[in-house]
Amino acid sequence: MIENRKIVLKTRPTGLPGEENFAVETESLGDPPAGMALIEVSRISIDAFIRTTLEDEAFHGSVPVGDELVIVEVSA
Repeated sequence: MIENRKIVLKTRPTGLPGEENFAVETESLGDPPAGMALIEVSRISIDAFIRTTLEDEAFHGSVPVGDELVIVEVSA
């Protein structure tokens, strides 16, 4: 069984975000379906875009409390 770790927003930060605003959850995943690939992420970047999604009314859209953060990784 494959396990996936994800970062979940527990509470909206006031001021700088801290560990108390997030939770790390582990979920079990099945094997990838035929024709799909499993990719392991080795590094991520938390940038200004992610910070704005933590706000209740965000220009880029808001992450609901209890949902996982949307992290997009682009590599060359």
